[in-house]
Amino acid sequence: MTLVQELEEDQLAIAAIHRLYDERAEDLLPLLSRFYEAIPQGVAEPGVVAEMDRRGALALLDSDCRVTWLIPRDEAFEGVRDIDSLRVETALADRTMSVRYQHGASEVLEALQRGDAQSAILIRPVSIAEIEVTARTGALMPPKSTFFTPKPRTGLVLRRLDP
Repeated sequence: MTLVQELEEDQLAIAAIHRLYDERAEDLLPLLSRFYEAIPQGVAEPGVVAEMDRRGALALLDSDCRVTWLIPRDEAFEGVRDIDSLRVETALADRTMSVRYQHGASEVLEALQRGDAQSAILIRPVSIAEIEVTARTGALMPPKSTFFTPKPRTGLVLRRLDP
């Protein structure tokens, strides 16, 4: 079976898959600061994802859900594709750590509040333009970089062919 979907913004929604870490945000920040300008903020507000888009930033969250904006230093990512998940992997490559993945910023905040993680990085969705470039060049998307919606229903479909 195959599902063919137009690569059009009004027909396809692409969401981000955020990162949860068992490392403290304070311990990740020195690594991230080489690649991002870090701007501390207050506690994450409900519109944190919209604010990320407005700022062109990622959001590092500590265990108290306080935000540090991470604004990419373009010169630090020379030769790295403009995909947040790939850039975060590049920035944290010097450190071996466990990472878990979570859809939805509210679910990430809940995981931090429950103590399921010590920090998180909210990333922005991959752009349709970047997905198109990836497809045309035959490159691969980094793991856990996109979450497409709507999802097709799964399962076996039977249809009678005779009248």
